[in-house]
Amino acid sequence: PEYRFDAVRSGTWLYGAWHPSFPPDGCKLAARLRARITQVRPVKAGECLGYDSEHPLARDSIIATVACGYYDGIPRANACGYAVVRDMRAPIAGLVMMDQMTLDVTDIPGVRAGDAVTFYGDGISLLEASKWYGVNRNELIVRLSRRVRRVYIGE
Repeated sequence: PEYRFDAVRSGTWLYGAWHPSFPPDGCKLAARLRARITQVRPVKAGECLGYDSEHPLARDSIIATVACGYYDGIPRANACGYAVVRDMRAPIAGLVMMDQMTLDVTDIPGVRAGDAVTFYGDGISLLEASKWYGVNRNELIVRLSRRVRRVYIGE
């Protein structure tokens, strides 16, 4: 009744994305973007990752390469934002490339190739992720490319 007329424009509420001033009761994020780690390598302090020459590593690090990039839906950010690996947040290290990116997993024990990485969902909201990348939260949903596999759960 607090909305005008007899219809509501649902938009990305269908995915669990809502404006923080109107959190609907019982609604939760229904979309999650995940990828896999393809390799894990030690990298020395002072080295730069990928195409990024602006953010040399401040310490010796363990770097994970992830099979996900701006073609898949992650904005082309440079050394900002996080992803969840083994239930812990790992910072994005270096520039997000077209079909891959790197994460600093130095502080996450046991990370290996094949581990799942979550960019939103699993404790990262669309609103939080959108602030890291400087985009609208709805853009994260509509940026998903056709090559991102969709898995539908439930009926």
